[in-house]
Amino acid sequence: MSSKKFRILGLFKTPLFWAMVALLLFSFCFVVFQKGQTPEGSLNKFNKIDDFYLFGQELFKIETLSLNLFQENTLISSPSLFQTSPKVYGAASGIEERDEPMEYIVQKGDTFSGIANKFNISLNTILWANNLTTKSKIETNDRLLILPVSGIIYFVQPNETVSQIAKKCKTTSEKIIEFNELSYDGKIFEGDALIVPDGIMPPKTVYSVKVVNLPDSFFMFPTTGIITKTIWGHGYEAVDIANDCGTTPIVAAASGKVIRAGYREWRCGNGIDIEHSRGVITRYCHLSKISVSAGENVEKGQPIGMMGNTGHTVGPTGCHLHFHTIGATNPLRNYKLGTTISWK
Repeated sequence: MSSKKFRILGLFKTPLFWAMVALLLFSFCFVVFQKGQTPEGSLNKFNKIDDFYLFGQELFKIETLSLNLFQENTLISSPSLFQTSPKVYGAASGIEERDEPMEYIVQKGDTFSGIANKFNISLNTILWANNLTTKSKIETNDRLLILPVSGIIYFVQPNETVSQIAKKCKTTSEKIIEFNELSYDGKIFEGDALIVPDGIMPPKTVYSVKVVNLPDSFFMFPTTGIITKTIWGHGYEAVDIANDCGTTPIVAAASGKVIRAGYREWRCGNGIDIEHSRGVITRYCHLSKISVSAGENVEKGQPIGMMGNTGHTVGPTGCHLHFHTIGATNPLRNYKLGTTISWK
């Protein structure tokens, strides 16, 4: 036997060789084991996701979120008005500190109090956010909106101020301003969704929602693309239009004055509000680029930005325009999901 063959055979008797073999076997078994596992205790986070609305059967799934007057003064939906990601995270990954709402998929054996303890929030916070009571029942795979702190979600009503909301919800203006990263003066707008830390659900107050009748020619399409979602009810008129990020222009749906332009609260991302005649407002969210400024007058059809996926979005890329009208019927209300709209 040659010395070369002897050296090769000698390797099989060394501890290093067998250590490498054991490591390879362990790695192989670990990979096979992991593929067979499924997460337990699912968390559905408000992030950009990989696959939801634009492709497959989900494309034409209506999320028309039957909006209810949440204790008669705050708009909330069932299911939630918020766009959420279906990406699932296992409970074993731990509960991270966060400043945004998330969706929790109820697991077998879950209770309201157990879920509240898991997220370190009060029981009432879960009940209020989901329009439930202590007598409500939950079942496996139900979805619950989970706030990052104890408190409530509050939708700003016409002409309200932070101090008025704080007083109504039994908390402080400072907590609302700080948590929602508002400007120093606490300027807010109708329809903004604020998280009110340590707030309690205010007494019931009935608000009348005024919607003016406008001619069909008042609005034009704000962009081009596929209608992937609609949200109607109690004066909330919104539609999502999906297309390419960064290259799809957004235009003013009607002539008016820009009253807000820039990064908004967590739901909208980069957004623009335009005030039109008769007090009507159009809102454009998730833009990648904004090309107008607050105080600027714009003409109908004037480019105001580019489609993007800023804020909390859904879809393969999350790229779409959330077009919302306040005080008027949305011109896209009667279009079916999956319709492609174009200026041509």
